[in-house]
Amino acid sequence: MHNIKSNKKKSIGTATATFLSLATVLVVAGVSTPLATTPLLQSASAQSFIDSETDLRSEPKAPMAVSQDGNNVYIVWWTNKSDNWEVIFRASNDGGQTFGDKINLSNSSDAESQNAEIVAVGNSVFVSWWETSPETGSSESVLRVSTDAGQTFGPMAMLGVNGTISTATGNTTTGTEGGRGGEQQCQLEIRKNEETFEVGEPVTINITNGGDEALEFPNSVLGLDIENRDTGETYPLFSAQVITTLEPGESRTFEFSYEELVSEIGTGIIEASVNGDGCSASTAFTLA
Repeated sequence: MHNIKSNKKKSIGTATATFLSLATVLVVAGVSTPLATTPLLQSASAQSFIDSETDLRSEPKAPMAVSQDGNNVYIVWWTNKSDNWEVIFRASNDGGQTFGDKINLSNSSDAESQNAEIVAVGNSVFVSWWETSPETGSSESVLRVSTDAGQTFGPMAMLGVNGTISTATGNTTTGTEGGRGGEQQCQLEIRKNEETFEVGEPVTINITNGGDEALEFPNSVLGLDIENRDTGETYPLFSAQVITTLEPGESRTFEFSYEELVSEIGTGIIEASVNGDGCSASTAFTLA
């Protein structure tokens, strides 16, 4: 049996300092890689500006990174079209001929997100930027990492926090919805409590609506699917077939025992995925 709990996502105050080169970010992340030439796309009439809150001088930019074979093209920029500065990302896997949907990487209504940098190596994409609190003026450098060529990103890592930080505790996929008066960004997050589980350990999966719009799901378990990648076996989840809504910031937690999962789908690498209202997200863990 599994249990479902509801809780509200706590708003997290974010902050930013003055300027941090991406090279520094990669040292913190433990990655060393050469940075490809990144042409900046900018209008000839673009004017530099000074943020009145932080006095941080910046210019409109769209930093870009390209894979070694030229197939994957990644672009990041920051915009205040929503009356709040947000960091936006787009990716192309055909050499820039077409681009996928926009992803709002920052999605922080309580902070101004600016001065993004990007670098890519292999299928990994690293995007860093600054978060500034409009109320206190304090600043914090943050990082998000993708390991699947920009299709999904891990959680936001606050680089100013002491101790070991993780950029891979879960994955987030952001999609574009239609049918509600135009395009809207949705953000769905799924996380697990451990990377590897052994006999007697509970397996907890948390699903959070990190966007600013309510999301609808086809059943009471939010369309959750748990599958053994090695065997293709799927865990039988019993649920009420009713439309279930997850409000902005709301989350649900599903808890399973190691024994009940192994008895149904066996040991190995397990993928947990969720899908609803045009958004999907997935994460993986190991049943040893």
